[in-house]
Amino acid sequence: NVLECSNNCSGNGYCTSVGCKCDDGYIGEDCSTSIKTPPSLFETPDGICDLRLSNCLSITVFGTGFVYSSNLVCYVQEIKNVNGSFEVKTNSSYTEVSATFISSEEIVCSLPA
Repeated sequence: NVLECSNNCSGNGYCTSVGCKCDDGYIGEDCSTSIKTPPSLFETPDGICDLRLSNCLSITVFGTGFVYSSNLVCYVQEIKNVNGSFEVKTNSSYTEVSATFISSEEIVCSLPA
């Protein structure tokens, strides 16, 4: 019985009857992603919350390489619109907020009250 695994587990795991079993430090269907590799983010329409128009409680962030963790966090920063261009607000620092893992391509970040 020949087992088939995506990309032969990328050399970072071994093939089982249900797919790749990744070595420690690697994730993904084909074990190709190191858990040390930060995710890549895509621009999303709701990645910016306009507090003048809505009381935003969270934003959805899309990208690749998100990894499930029970203590997943996002870092958010306040910006302002200046003549149609976004700039970081003066003296604005990053705020750590909780995040919910949806998939390796989507997380939801809670926003500070």
